[in-house]
Amino acid sequence: MKKSKYNIAVPYKDETILLFNTLTGAFIRIPEKKYNTTNEVLIKNKFVVPKENDEIDLYKYRYLAGIYATRGCLITIAPTMLCNFCCPYCFEGENKRQGNMPTEVIEGVKKLLKSKSGKPLSITWFGGEPFLNWSGISEISEYLINEGIKFSANAISNGSICTERVLSDIDRFKIRSVQVTLDGCKEQHDQKRKYHNGAPSFDLIIANIHKLLEKTHTEIIIRVNLDRSNINSFADLQVYLKSQFSDALATGRVRISPSPVQNRTEFDGCSNCLDGDEYGEFEYKIFRQKAQLPHPVGPCSLRCRSSIGVGPDGSIYKCLEHFGDVSKAIGSVVTSTVNLTKESDYAVGTLPFDLEECRNCSILPICGGSCAIDLSKYAKGQVHKPCLYTEELIKKMMISYYETQNS
Repeated sequence: MKKSKYNIAVPYKDETILLFNTLTGAFIRIPEKKYNTTNEVLIKNKFVVPKENDEIDLYKYRYLAGIYATRGCLITIAPTMLCNFCCPYCFEGENKRQGNMPTEVIEGVKKLLKSKSGKPLSITWFGGEPFLNWSGISEISEYLINEGIKFSANAISNGSICTERVLSDIDRFKIRSVQVTLDGCKEQHDQKRKYHNGAPSFDLIIANIHKLLEKTHTEIIIRVNLDRSNINSFADLQVYLKSQFSDALATGRVRISPSPVQNRTEFDGCSNCLDGDEYGEFEYKIFRQKAQLPHPVGPCSLRCRSSIGVGPDGSIYKCLEHFGDVSKAIGSVVTSTVNLTKESDYAVGTLPFDLEECRNCSILPICGGSCAIDLSKYAKGQVHKPCLYTEELIKKMMISYYETQNS
């Protein structure tokens, strides 16, 4: 028998240790002297495994199974790339000039969705600002309803459009959740997420969230983009949001999801982007509040066979960050073609198992090699190491988790 390579051990009080296995998610406190390969409790919980076990193959098997799984289909559709905001960090840049989805593309999308209808179908409405082309969303959704095709949907929106038509159709079009973005409290948000004419948007977004909660059954995910300019006021935003949506937050109908702003386009202000250590410390505080530890993860949508995206011109993409850049497309719904060579390169071109430091890393299962795009760039020496966590950060999370659970 041998100790799992995915064990993380932290010395604790009274000559005990905390153990966390990043592959299984198992967590335990034991006397330090009992951390050995004959301990039956550790064997049962897979902190100790047979010597012949190659644990990297086990995680690799699960990871690859996720790439090739076809239990359902996740389709992201951008009915338009137009946007009424001009956020400085937007990775789409000039690609937002693509207009609304024309008839021939809508017909191609319908054909694609029908071909996938034998399995659970989940649609994400994306843009630009997808609600700018509510007519396109309506036509595709009505088609699915009339054809009796089972589906569910969600939307990624800037929260600025909440017309009576939108409010009356959201539930019928099975849009179960809407993600909207806030960049901190009002003053900070309005400096970044504003209209092309400079007009602010914070108050309107808050008012529209209230409308959605009052007049629909959809859930709201409030994404909070964070950089050095607003990370210290995240707690103030939480207090404000609780004052506005206390009941919905308590029931889980409103959720707050912080996320770091990433420099994808060398935009003005990218010097404020958080580095890995800075965001790691912030995430540590968040996990501590929630009394959580990170879970094992699988491959992202770029790699997964079951996940595709369609732009307003009919181009087929594998990642949200590729939308609008036709050089990154793998095919078209108009011509019903797919470049399998390109798709396979995205799927398995650079895997975390190809890099020795990832193969030997104790936290690989909860990192998954990080963003597949960044991992590929890192392998080519184009970016810094894109790790989501460090072992030291995980150790701090373990102590907080244990003390929260046992307080």
